[in-house]
Amino acid sequence: MTHFDLRHLVQGIVSSKDSWNLDDLVTEVVARTSRKHLWVAYRTALREYARIELGNHTDTRPDQQSGDTQQLPVGPGPSQNVTRSRAALARAGFRHQIHVGPGAWKLLGLCTSAELLNAAAECDRMAEYNAERSRQYRMLANAMTEHGVGVVQDLPPEVVERIFDR
Repeated sequence: MTHFDLRHLVQGIVSSKDSWNLDDLVTEVVARTSRKHLWVAYRTALREYARIELGNHTDTRPDQQSGDTQQLPVGPGPSQNVTRSRAALARAGFRHQIHVGPGAWKLLGLCTSAELLNAAAECDRMAEYNAERSRQYRMLANAMTEHGVGVVQDLPPEVVERIFDR
């Protein structure tokens, strides 16, 4: 059987259009997945979801697990509920997934310091980008008021170019 990469397929489909509705994207992924690869795609998607759900129901920190196996705890007695609730809250951050590099996501609890610094730098870049985009949207809104137009596409092209070329 040929190699099938669900992430690669989804990335290719997402990049084929400027914007996607989640349901349309999922429908397109399913439509482009051959019958022989459907099981692989389902297993790939389900595996990550199941891993997160297992993390929600266990007392084992992700960095204390061996391989991909995780034991579900036996039901706690009434006196242990409060202690386990606090412990579960403390571990919640370990199950948060962060982007650690090109095409790579990792549970926070499994990240190295280098990966965290990489993720922090990416967050800084995204914050700068978002601040610039916010400034541009405000300028567009002001320009629309000044020019008396109802939608951005009715602004003179040179006004839009001036805003985005700064």
